[in-house]
Amino acid sequence: MEIASGKGHSCRRFALAKRGAGVPFTEHCLRESTSTDLSSIRSEYYASGMTKFPRPPRSLERVYAHDPLYFITCCTYRRRPLLANHPVHAAFVEFGQRGQKDLGVAVGRYVILPNHLHFFVAIPARLTLGSWIGALKRVVGKAVQRNNPRDPIWRRGFFDHILRSAESYSQKWNYVRENPVRARLVESADAWPYAGEIAVIYHG
Repeated sequence: MEIASGKGHSCRRFALAKRGAGVPFTEHCLRESTSTDLSSIRSEYYASGMTKFPRPPRSLERVYAHDPLYFITCCTYRRRPLLANHPVHAAFVEFGQRGQKDLGVAVGRYVILPNHLHFFVAIPARLTLGSWIGALKRVVGKAVQRNNPRDPIWRRGFFDHILRSAESYSQKWNYVRENPVRARLVESADAWPYAGEIAVIYHG
């Protein structure tokens, strides 16, 4: 099932709203590098051939984040409603799970909206944020292309904000998890099927 885009949820409006609220959000227009990083992010975690949901882990991985914890927003090109569906969700979850196992990249809470996605991630110092996000976009983009072969899929770049404390993590999650409700896609955040948590990140 693919869900139509809700009203008023452009990435630009999101960024401006955050800046207006005093949150120092940074927009990176050309930062998701296509260069190799740890063997091209371990060959995109061997992904892209997945056709079904990965099985959920028996228990969530718990991570004490000594690396910087980022709040990331990635948007589709021209706000096309391409992301809120099962293949994209499955590709995102598997990419996050394999990144934790193979590279020590911890993806925490996330929510996938029709035309953008939000997530929290702790990146080891040996990786660059732009290279990892570039790999994520390529893997998720292949899941999109199975049903929507038109290009481009993503708006160039991404928005990032470094979190300073566990309180900041909780506050931002409590806000973004309500996005599907504000977009009138569901009546409660718990009813939105394209959100979750891949690793429990202790940050502070």
